[in-house]
Amino acid sequence: MVAKKIEVVVDPRRGERRAVSIAATAWLPGEQPVAIRIEQLSSYDLRATIPLTLEPGALIRIGLPTGSSPHALVTRIDDDLVGCKFMLPIGSDEFSALVKVRIDLEPSLS
Repeated sequence: MVAKKIEVVVDPRRGERRAVSIAATAWLPGEQPVAIRIEQLSSYDLRATIPLTLEPGALIRIGLPTGSSPHALVTRIDDDLVGCKFMLPIGSDEFSALVKVRIDLEPSLS
C-alpha cells in the first residue's frame, strides 16, 4: 500500500467577500481624486464603479472612509465595474469597520 501526501493549499484571496455600497475616492499618481462607489470588498480586493479611464495593470490609490489610502492594481474591467487587487491586504479591523459603514456620505475630494 502506498501512502500519498496530500498538500492543502489555502488561497488567501478567497477571504470573506461582502457586497457593500461605500463612497470612497480613487486617483492615479499625480492626478486629483474622483468619487467612486465600492460595490464588493474583501481584505484582498474590491470591485467599484470608478469614473477614470483605466487599463488592467494600472496602479491607483483608493481613499477609504477609514482614512487609509492603499495602493491597488487594476485587474479587470467589466463595463462600469473595475476590479482591483490591494497591493497589501487591508487588515481585519479595517475590513470590519468598512463593512459596517452605514452612513453613505459622498467622499470629500479636498
